Amino acid sequence: MPALRDEEFGFQVDQADDEESTEEDDDEESDDDEDDEESGDESTEDNTGGEESGETEDDDDDDDDEETTDDDDKDESDDDDDEKDEKADSFKDEDGEGLISGKAADRGTEDSDKKRQITVCVVCCLLLAIILGLGLGLGLKDKGDDETPVPVRTPAPTRNVTIPPTAPPSTMPPTQDESLDEVIVTASADTTIYVDGQFAGDGFGERDVMLVQGGTPGNPDLPRAFSLVQFNLNITQLAKLREPVEIEFCLEHVVSAEDPDRVVTYTACLLPFSSPVDQYTGTNLTFQIPADCIDGKNVTFGVSPPDDLLCIPATDLVLETNGNEIDIRYLRARQQNNGDKRKLLNLDPVLVLAIFNPENSDQPGDQFYTSNDPEERGAVVEFMSTGDNATDVPTLDPDGNATGVPSFEPNATEVPEPQYDPCSMCGNNFTATILDAEVPGADGLTCEAVQQACGMGFCDPDQCSILPLAVNEVCGCTLSPGDVVGI
Repeated sequence: MPALRDEEFGFQVDQADDEESTEEDDDEESDDDEDDEESGDESTEDNTGGEESGETEDDDDDDDDEETTDDDDKDESDDDDDEKDEKADSFKDEDGEGLISGKAADRGTEDSDKKRQITVCVVCCLLLAIILGLGLGLGLKDKGDDETPVPVRTPAPTRNVTIPPTAPPSTMPPTQDESLDEVIVTASADTTIYVDGQFAGDGFGERDVMLVQGGTPGNPDLPRAFSLVQFNLNITQLAKLREPVEIEFCLEHVVSAEDPDRVVTYTACLLPFSSPVDQYTGTNLTFQIPADCIDGKNVTFGVSPPDDLLCIPATDLVLETNGNEIDIRYLRARQQNNGDKRKLLNLDPVLVLAIFNPENSDQPGDQFYTSNDPEERGAVVEFMSTGDNATDVPTLDPDGNATGVPSFEPNATEVPEPQYDPCSMCGNNFTATILDAEVPGADGLTCEAVQQACGMGFCDPDQCSILPLAVNEVCGCTLSPGDVVGI
C-alpha cells in the first residue's frame, strides 16, 4: 500500500509513478464500482462498529481482489499490473482526483481530529497564559501605584544620657564617720580545765556547758576546775565607739535547785593570749592562775543557784584609761603581754577571760553555758558608750582642715596647746593616723591636720606621746590614707 504523509491536517496518497491507466472492460469496472460501494458501506460500519468491523472490511477487500484476479485470465505480470491499476483507480474520484477510502480514510480523519484538538488546546493554553500574565502584571502595577503604605513599627529612639563627670571622692571626706553606742562580741571559744583528777588530761572545748569549782585536794569526786572564754575583737568597731566606754562580761548560769540562799564567790581576770583556749587541757597549760593575770588585776562576783544571767564589770580589766579617753593601744599591748608599744603589729586583739574559785571548797561548783549551746546562751562582752557630748564631733573640709565645734566643757575658755610635733617624725609627705584620737570622717590625716586637730582640743598629746622614729614604725605613720603601717 502506498506511503501516506501529513499535509495541512489531511492525508494524500502518493500516486504510482506509472499514471497510465488501462481501461478495463465494462465488467471489471462494474465490479470495481460494486467493490467501492461495498467498501464505502463497510467504512460506514467501521465508524460505528470499532476496530473489529475494520478488520472485517480488510478481509472483504482482499476477497474482492482475489475474485478480480481469478476473472482475469492473463498471466501473472498482467495480474500485477491490473492489481496496481485497480488500487490506483480506487483512490480516484469521477474526475480522476485521488481519494482515500476505507480504513485509511477513517484513521486519517481520527488522527487529524486528535492533532487538531491538541493544537487548539496548546494554542488556547498559550493564549490563556499570556492573558493571565498580562492581567496579573497590570493588576500588580495598578495595586502598587494605588496601595497605601502600611505603617511599620520602628524601635523607640534611645536617649543617651551623658553623666557629667564628678570629682573623685576625697581621701578625707568632710562628713563625719559613723559612731557606735554599743558593740557586743560573742565568745568564739570556751572550755573547762581540770587541774587534778581523772579529767585533767582531757579537753572539753566542745561541751555546751563549762564548770567552775573550788574542789578539795585529793578528792577525786570533787576535782578543782576553772573555765576559759575567748573573745576575738574588731579594732575598727571599737574605734567607732563614742567615749567614754564601759565594759561588761555577761554569763548565762545553769540554774540549779539547791539552797537559793547559798552564794559562792568567783574571780575573773584576763590572761595573755597565745593559743585558742579550746586546745588547752589540765596538762598542757602555759600559765598559772592567778599569778599570770594581766597586771595582777581581777574582779569578783557572787553566784546563787537560782541566778540565770550574771554580768561582771570589766572596764578596768580590759582598758587603761586616761581621764575619759580610752587607750586602745593598751589593749593591744595586753594581747601580747608586751609593754613595748613601739613593736606592736596592727592586729585585732583577743581577750582571754579566766573564771575560777581561788579557795578550796567541798561544795559543788557552778556551770555556765558555752558558745556551743544550741540556744546560743554563751558568754558575751559588751562595750557600751556612756558619753553625753559624742554628737559634737568635728569634720574635715576638702583641704583636710578640721572644722566644727569641739566638745569642750561648758566653762572651757582656752584651747590646749599641742605638746608634740608629729611632723618632725613623719614628715609632711606622709599621713598620720592616731586611732585613739582620730578625727571622725578621716582614715588618715596630714601632719598639719593632726597638729590642728590637737590644737583645737580634739586629742590629748599623751595619746601619742610615743612617736615613730621612722616610717613603718608605730603610732600611725602611713604611706597612704587608710594604709596603716604601725601603731
